[in-house]
Amino acid sequence: MKINYKKIQLVVAIAFLASLAGISQGVEVLQWSGEMTGGVFDDASGNGNTGDIAGTATNAPGLIGNAIYLDGGASTLVQNWGTVGLPTLAANPWSMNAYVKLDVAAENWAQIYNFGSAGYDTKNRGLVGVIEGGNPADVRFVTSSAGDDQLWTGSLWDVGVWHMFTVTCDGANITMYRDGTQIGTEPYNSGAGTITLVDGDPRAMVGRSPWNQRIEGLVDEFTIWDNTLTQGEITVLAQALVPEPATMLIMSSFIFAFILRRK
Repeated sequence: MKINYKKIQLVVAIAFLASLAGISQGVEVLQWSGEMTGGVFDDASGNGNTGDIAGTATNAPGLIGNAIYLDGGASTLVQNWGTVGLPTLAANPWSMNAYVKLDVAAENWAQIYNFGSAGYDTKNRGLVGVIEGGNPADVRFVTSSAGDDQLWTGSLWDVGVWHMFTVTCDGANITMYRDGTQIGTEPYNSGAGTITLVDGDPRAMVGRSPWNQRIEGLVDEFTIWDNTLTQGEITVLAQALVPEPATMLIMSSFIFAFILRRK
């Protein structure tokens, strides 16, 4: 039997796109994919929550197209003021996800991504890197600096390597994932109340820390949803971390075997 490899590659591509289309990810609040128009980062969700640049943030080749590049400068970050659709109430479910590749180890308490208000003690939802006498940084999710709902993990950063970090909340539990694998969960207790918008202005941020600790590296496809992603949906998102030739080989083998069985 003569094998038409071009047809197999086409089938593989269609199957992969179909798998992505099948993800029920609720409503996206924003998605900063790293593409820019008119000096701001586009919001691929269609909600108009574009990313304003402070300092020397720019874009650079990322994991998927372009990504946000942060140079580690004290004033470098990307944020949106007045973000439409943020789940700021205590009982709201939500999810956040981004692909991250650091050039150097994160500074102590450097914030990778978060949403909430400008003041850290007003219950932001944020993913941070924390160095407790070690290097690389631990990964920590916090909702305030007062000890409320702080989810610790081990030292999971590899400098110069892409990783995907996902945090979800279903109103009862906070769960964190690295590269699609769950690495921690804890109850979302009474300490995590409604976000106090100190300046009356909800916002989303990448690379912002209230104490000017910054990250240096790439953040790609930063997305906030207003629902809780499932393990299956997160697994599909993690497929972007698999090198393209390996992805094609795995999926081609599966589809080729399926085709042979039908002959």
